Amino acid sequence: MVSIRNTSPRQLFAGLLVLELIAMALFIALAGDITVFPSSDPVKLLNARLGFAAAALIALTIVPLVVLLRNESKTPWDTSASIGLAFLIAYMTVNSVIYTVQAVAVPRFFLSHPELAQQLWFGDSGRLAFSIDLFGYMLNGIGVMMLGLPLTRDERWLRWVGWMLVISGISSVACYFTHAIGVDWAASILTTVAGALFLPIALISLRK
Repeated sequence: MVSIRNTSPRQLFAGLLVLELIAMALFIALAGDITVFPSSDPVKLLNARLGFAAAALIALTIVPLVVLLRNESKTPWDTSASIGLAFLIAYMTVNSVIYTVQAVAVPRFFLSHPELAQQLWFGDSGRLAFSIDLFGYMLNGIGVMMLGLPLTRDERWLRWVGWMLVISGISSVACYFTHAIGVDWAASILTTVAGALFLPIALISLRK
């Protein structure tokens, strides 16, 4: 039996991230297409709200996990790392707010202020909230690359984690620009790749 006292902060964050990724995937799968979010079906609405709540928690977990992984590398914490951390904090703020609005505010606004809810909803034709969400992903991508690139030069298991962070970062940045030029199907794929890569990163962190 593993004792929490013998578990590093990195492993605790990695374990929490694994649970949140599984929870978000499960809830989104149950909710189906994101366009059902404002549905009058209470079950679909609950599943979607729980999915957004899990997504908000992931943003809060990714930042300390990436920072702890960087601290385990042999590379000293420098100016580029500090700038990368600033980008990650900005991502955490933007995306957590967006997901919280979807889970808490939008359902309430659909009853009292339907026009405002329509503008904030992910399924809106203008997709303002979705665009802001992907902008947050771009911030995340820049921060993850700046913190993860030095790990690729490590001689240990961190090298593989570093490359996965870099690929995740590139995908995050690319998903915003593909959305900006109207290629939403590519943005959806890149977003999935960027997020999915954190599952093996977290699993590796748990084992080391």
